[in-house]
Amino acid sequence: MRTSILVVSLLLVVAPLAVAGGQDIGSLQQGARIRVAPVQGKTTTGVFSGVDTDSLRFLTSSPPALKSLSLGDMRSLKVSKGRNRPLGALMGGLTGLAIGAAAGGVFGAVSYEEPTGSEWCLFVCSRTDNATFGAFVVGVSGAITGSVYGAIKGRDRWEPVGLPSR
Repeated sequence: MRTSILVVSLLLVVAPLAVAGGQDIGSLQQGARIRVAPVQGKTTTGVFSGVDTDSLRFLTSSPPALKSLSLGDMRSLKVSKGRNRPLGALMGGLTGLAIGAAAGGVFGAVSYEEPTGSEWCLFVCSRTDNATFGAFVVGVSGAITGSVYGAIKGRDRWEPVGLPSR
């Protein structure tokens, strides 16, 4: 019994590692979306155009240009495996919630007016209540807006690509 549990455990650990081994630079398909990180400079995202014995060619979108980078000058190369829309919705919703709650809380606190003697309050009776209400209302609308935007845009899933030894 112990042996079978050990074998199953090893398979559960080793199988995903074998599948997630990554690609080789020679197996990239023309038109694949890539992210190139040079040794010096900032990371660039573009479309794979081709590879020579010593350089990688890719097309950037902003500004549109065909670039070539020496393989020895690359720190890392990743290829997009598609967009993860649920993760985009989650991250967009959390970002929208945080920004909306902060903005709504500040706006609610700043816009509070002390009630006069003839006015009565229903559920927003202090500056703190007003800030909490503003944070809730604007935070929820920010979360909904961020989730919709994030689901439409999605988030790229990047897989490392093996570079030749230097």
